[in-house]
Amino acid sequence: VFCLTIHLYGRQFFWRVNLALAAMSVVILFVYIFGSIRFVEFEKNASYPGEEGIGKWFHGGMYGFMSVLPLGTRFFQGIQSINLACGHIKNPKTEVPKGYVWSMSFVMFTSFAVFFLATAVKPGLLIFIARLRPLSSGFKQIFGIEHYRAAIVSIPPTVVSGFGFMYRYGQQMSAMGKSGLLNPVFGKELPCRRSPYVALLVGSVLGYVLCVVKWYYPDLQDQLYELSVLGAITTFL
Repeated sequence: VFCLTIHLYGRQFFWRVNLALAAMSVVILFVYIFGSIRFVEFEKNASYPGEEGIGKWFHGGMYGFMSVLPLGTRFFQGIQSINLACGHIKNPKTEVPKGYVWSMSFVMFTSFAVFFLATAVKPGLLIFIARLRPLSSGFKQIFGIEHYRAAIVSIPPTVVSGFGFMYRYGQQMSAMGKSGLLNPVFGKELPCRRSPYVALLVGSVLGYVLCVVKWYYPDLQDQLYELSVLGAITTFL
Protein backbone atom coordinates (compact mmCIF):
# COMPACT_ATOMS: atom_id res chain seq x y z
CA VAL A 1 0.00 0.00 0.00
CA PHE A 2 2.86 2.36 0.84
CA CYS A 3 4.59 1.72 -2.48
CA LEU A 4 1.35 2.04 -4.42
CA THR A 5 0.51 5.36 -2.75
CA ILE A 6 3.92 6.82 -3.59
CA HIS A 7 3.63 5.59 -7.17
CA LEU A 8 0.18 7.08 -7.62
CA TYR A 9 1.31 10.42 -6.23
CA GLY A 10 4.12 10.28 -8.76
CA ARG A 11 6.30 13.01 -10.20
CA GLN A 12 9.27 14.38 -8.26
CA PHE A 13 7.99 13.10 -4.92
CA PHE A 14 8.14 9.51 -6.17
CA TRP A 15 11.70 9.89 -7.42
CA ARG A 16 12.85 11.58 -4.21
CA VAL A 17 11.42 8.82 -2.03
CA ASN A 18 12.89 6.22 -4.35
CA LEU A 19 16.29 7.91 -4.24
CA ALA A 20 16.24 8.09 -0.44
CA LEU A 21 15.39 4.41 -0.07
CA ALA A 22 17.95 3.42 -2.69
CA ALA A 23 20.66 5.44 -0.93
CA MET A 24 19.75 3.77 2.36
CA SER A 25 20.00 0.35 0.74
CA VAL A 26 23.41 1.15 -0.75
CA VAL A 27 24.69 2.29 2.65
CA ILE A 28 23.44 -0.94 4.24
CA LEU A 29 25.10 -2.93 1.47
CA PHE A 30 28.47 -1.24 1.90
CA VAL A 31 28.33 -1.61 5.68
CA TYR A 32 27.78 -5.32 5.14
CA ILE A 33 30.55 -5.69 2.56
CA PHE A 34 33.27 -3.79 4.40
CA GLY A 35 32.14 -4.90 7.84
CA SER A 36 32.07 -8.60 7.01
CA ILE A 37 35.56 -8.80 5.52
CA ARG A 38 37.24 -9.34 8.89
CA PHE A 39 35.02 -12.35 9.61
CA VAL A 40 35.84 -14.21 6.39
CA GLU A 41 36.96 -17.83 6.78
CA PHE A 42 36.63 -19.02 3.21
CA GLU A 43 38.26 -22.43 3.56
CA LYS A 44 36.15 -23.30 6.59
CA ASN A 45 32.75 -21.86 5.67
CA ALA A 46 32.52 -21.72 1.87
CA SER A 47 33.48 -25.30 1.03
CA TYR A 48 30.83 -27.98 0.62
CA PRO A 49 31.04 -30.38 3.59
CA GLY A 50 31.64 -34.06 2.98
CA GLU A 51 33.21 -33.53 -0.44
CA GLU A 52 36.78 -33.83 -1.66
CA GLY A 53 38.70 -32.33 -4.54
CA ILE A 54 36.77 -30.28 -7.08
CA GLY A 55 33.46 -31.36 -5.57
CA LYS A 56 34.34 -29.39 -2.47
CA TRP A 57 34.03 -26.14 -4.42
CA PHE A 58 32.02 -27.19 -7.47
CA HIS A 59 29.26 -29.37 -6.05
CA GLY A 60 27.17 -31.26 -8.59
CA GLY A 61 29.48 -30.68 -11.53
CA MET A 62 28.38 -28.84 -14.66
CA TYR A 63 24.79 -30.07 -14.32
CA GLY A 64 24.55 -28.62 -10.83
CA PHE A 65 26.11 -25.36 -11.99
CA MET A 66 23.72 -24.95 -14.92
CA SER A 67 20.70 -25.84 -12.77
CA VAL A 68 21.36 -22.96 -10.37
CA LEU A 69 22.76 -20.48 -12.91
CA PRO A 70 19.34 -18.87 -13.59
CA LEU A 71 19.07 -18.00 -9.89
CA GLY A 72 21.81 -15.45 -10.46
CA THR A 73 19.22 -13.26 -12.16
CA ARG A 74 17.98 -12.34 -8.69
CA PHE A 75 21.01 -10.11 -8.30
CA PHE A 76 19.95 -8.14 -11.38
CA GLN A 77 16.20 -8.03 -10.85
CA GLY A 78 14.65 -4.77 -11.96
CA ILE A 79 17.67 -3.56 -13.91
CA GLN A 80 15.76 -4.06 -17.14
CA SER A 81 13.37 -1.31 -16.02
CA ILE A 82 15.85 1.45 -16.84
CA ASN A 83 14.67 1.74 -20.43
CA LEU A 84 11.10 2.22 -19.20
CA ALA A 85 12.17 5.56 -17.73
CA CYS A 86 12.77 7.06 -21.18
CA GLY A 87 9.62 9.14 -20.88
CA HIS A 88 10.87 10.72 -17.66
CA ILE A 89 14.38 11.63 -18.86
CA LYS A 90 15.39 14.70 -20.85
CA ASN A 91 18.08 12.95 -22.94
CA PRO A 92 17.22 9.23 -22.97
CA LYS A 93 19.54 8.46 -25.91
CA THR A 94 22.58 9.28 -23.80
CA GLU A 95 21.34 8.87 -20.23
CA VAL A 96 19.75 5.40 -20.56
CA PRO A 97 22.95 3.72 -21.89
CA LYS A 98 24.95 5.42 -19.13
CA GLY A 99 22.43 4.18 -16.60
CA TYR A 100 22.77 0.62 -17.84
CA VAL A 101 26.57 0.68 -17.81
CA TRP A 102 26.83 2.16 -14.32
CA SER A 103 24.08 0.02 -12.83
CA MET A 104 25.42 -3.20 -14.37
CA SER A 105 28.94 -2.41 -13.15
CA PHE A 106 27.70 -1.63 -9.66
CA VAL A 107 25.50 -4.72 -9.44
CA MET A 108 28.23 -7.02 -10.75
CA PHE A 109 30.67 -5.75 -8.12
CA THR A 110 28.24 -5.85 -5.20
CA SER A 111 26.64 -9.17 -6.17
CA PHE A 112 30.03 -10.89 -6.33
CA ALA A 113 31.02 -9.31 -3.01
CA VAL A 114 27.77 -10.38 -1.33
CA PHE A 115 27.96 -13.90 -2.72
CA PHE A 116 31.58 -14.32 -1.64
CA LEU A 117 31.07 -12.88 1.84
CA ALA A 118 27.73 -14.56 2.54
CA THR A 119 29.26 -17.98 1.93
CA ALA A 120 32.60 -17.26 3.61
CA VAL A 121 31.18 -15.82 6.84
CA LYS A 122 29.89 -18.04 9.63
CA PRO A 123 27.59 -20.08 9.63
CA GLY A 124 28.65 -20.79 6.06
CA LEU A 125 27.44 -22.16 2.76
CA LEU A 126 24.65 -24.55 3.76
CA ILE A 127 22.89 -22.01 5.96
CA PHE A 128 23.30 -19.37 3.25
CA ILE A 129 21.49 -21.64 0.80
CA ALA A 130 18.54 -22.11 3.15
CA ARG A 131 18.05 -18.53 4.35
CA LEU A 132 15.97 -15.92 2.56
CA ARG A 133 17.97 -13.02 4.05
CA PRO A 134 21.65 -13.71 3.31
CA LEU A 135 22.89 -10.46 4.87
CA SER A 136 21.59 -11.24 8.34
CA SER A 137 24.49 -13.52 9.27
CA GLY A 138 27.01 -10.83 8.39
CA PHE A 139 25.24 -8.14 10.40
CA LYS A 140 24.94 -10.57 13.29
CA GLN A 141 28.72 -10.88 13.27
CA ILE A 142 29.39 -7.18 12.72
CA PHE A 143 27.15 -5.82 15.47
CA GLY A 144 27.03 -8.84 17.78
CA ILE A 145 23.23 -9.00 17.77
CA GLU A 146 20.65 -11.75 17.46
CA HIS A 147 19.73 -13.04 14.03
CA TYR A 148 16.15 -11.78 14.18
CA ARG A 149 17.40 -8.27 14.98
CA ALA A 150 19.91 -8.41 12.15
CA ALA A 151 17.05 -9.23 9.77
CA ILE A 152 15.66 -5.70 10.32
CA VAL A 153 18.26 -4.30 7.92
CA SER A 154 16.57 -6.25 5.12
CA ILE A 155 13.43 -4.11 5.36
CA PRO A 156 14.62 -1.05 3.33
CA PRO A 157 15.94 -3.15 0.42
CA THR A 158 12.70 -5.15 0.43
CA VAL A 159 10.66 -1.95 0.18
CA VAL A 160 12.90 -0.71 -2.63
CA SER A 161 12.42 -3.97 -4.54
CA GLY A 162 8.68 -3.42 -4.19
CA PHE A 163 9.11 0.01 -5.75
CA GLY A 164 11.10 -1.51 -8.59
CA PHE A 165 8.63 -4.26 -9.41
CA MET A 166 5.71 -1.85 -9.22
CA TYR A 167 7.42 0.67 -11.47
CA ARG A 168 8.21 -2.11 -13.92
CA TYR A 169 4.73 -3.53 -14.36
CA GLY A 170 3.09 -0.11 -14.15
CA GLN A 171 5.16 1.39 -16.95
CA GLN A 172 5.14 -1.81 -19.00
CA MET A 173 1.37 -2.32 -18.98
CA SER A 174 0.82 1.40 -19.52
CA ALA A 175 3.04 1.36 -22.62
CA MET A 176 1.31 -1.76 -23.91
CA GLY A 177 -2.07 -0.11 -23.38
CA LYS A 178 -1.01 3.01 -25.28
CA SER A 179 0.39 0.93 -28.15
CA GLY A 180 -2.72 -1.23 -28.46
CA LEU A 181 -1.14 -4.48 -27.25
CA LEU A 182 -3.46 -4.30 -24.24
CA ASN A 183 -6.78 -2.59 -23.71
CA PRO A 184 -6.26 1.19 -24.04
CA VAL A 185 -7.64 1.64 -20.53
CA PHE A 186 -4.26 0.45 -19.21
CA GLY A 187 -2.67 3.56 -20.70
CA LYS A 188 -4.78 5.98 -18.67
CA GLU A 189 -2.90 8.32 -16.33
CA LEU A 190 -3.89 10.51 -13.42
CA PRO A 191 -4.32 14.13 -14.54
CA CYS A 192 -1.34 16.32 -13.62
CA ARG A 193 0.49 13.36 -12.02
CA ARG A 194 1.26 11.21 -15.10
CA SER A 195 0.80 8.10 -12.96
CA PRO A 196 -0.52 5.04 -14.86
CA TYR A 197 -3.10 4.34 -12.18
CA VAL A 198 -5.00 1.60 -14.02
CA ALA A 199 -1.85 -0.40 -14.74
CA LEU A 200 -0.61 0.09 -11.18
CA LEU A 201 -3.90 -0.93 -9.58
CA VAL A 202 -4.43 -3.96 -11.81
CA GLY A 203 -0.85 -5.14 -11.33
CA SER A 204 -1.09 -4.69 -7.56
CA VAL A 205 -4.36 -6.63 -7.39
CA LEU A 206 -2.87 -9.47 -9.44
CA GLY A 207 0.18 -9.55 -7.17
CA TYR A 208 -2.02 -9.65 -4.08
CA VAL A 209 -4.07 -12.48 -5.57
CA LEU A 210 -0.89 -14.48 -6.14
CA CYS A 211 0.10 -13.90 -2.52
CA VAL A 212 -3.29 -15.20 -1.36
CA VAL A 213 -3.01 -18.23 -3.63
CA LYS A 214 0.46 -18.95 -2.29
CA TRP A 215 -0.83 -18.63 1.29
CA TYR A 216 -3.65 -21.12 0.83
CA TYR A 217 -1.76 -23.41 -1.55
CA PRO A 218 1.85 -23.44 -0.31
CA ASP A 219 2.70 -26.32 -2.63
CA LEU A 220 2.48 -23.87 -5.53
CA GLN A 221 5.35 -21.78 -4.17
CA ASP A 222 8.05 -23.70 -6.01
CA GLN A 223 6.15 -23.58 -9.30
CA LEU A 224 5.53 -19.84 -9.01
CA TYR A 225 9.16 -19.24 -8.15
CA GLU A 226 10.37 -21.33 -11.08
CA LEU A 227 8.05 -19.44 -13.43
CA SER A 228 9.40 -16.12 -12.18
CA VAL A 229 13.00 -17.28 -12.64
CA LEU A 230 12.14 -18.54 -16.12
CA GLY A 231 10.69 -15.15 -16.98
CA ALA A 232 13.77 -13.41 -15.60
CA ILE A 233 16.29 -15.54 -17.47
CA THR A 234 14.25 -15.18 -20.67
CA THR A 235 14.32 -11.41 -20.26
CA PHE A 236 18.08 -11.32 -19.83
CA LEU A 237 18.66 -13.63 -22.78
